[in-house]
Amino acid sequence: MLKQRSTPSSKESVVSCRLASRRVPKVLSVSDEARVRVRTRVALEAFGLEVVDVPDGNDALRAFRDERPDLVIVGAHMEAVSGFEVCAAIRKMDGCRDLPLSLIHI
Repeated sequence: MLKQRSTPSSKESVVSCRLASRRVPKVLSVSDEARVRVRTRVALEAFGLEVVDVPDGNDALRAFRDERPDLVIVGAHMEAVSGFEVCAAIRKMDGCRDLPLSLIHI
């Protein structure tokens, strides 16, 4: 039979507080192909990440400003605004120089 402690040690309290206060990382997924967005969402959510997906570069820049994701995964070749242009625009924004960006081509 397992004994349950009534009060956690101070070390356990610190760890549980850190975990409880940590927010779920948010990923912005951008692709003009619906199947790519769905597969990306399913894969990332399986790891417990929050996913915001949009179908084009213009929506990506709006969503980026609104959502402030921790990572952006963007398709390289899209119709209106390419993934290259999206990445360049994000890099020019204040405080976004070191944000992880992943440019994909499928």
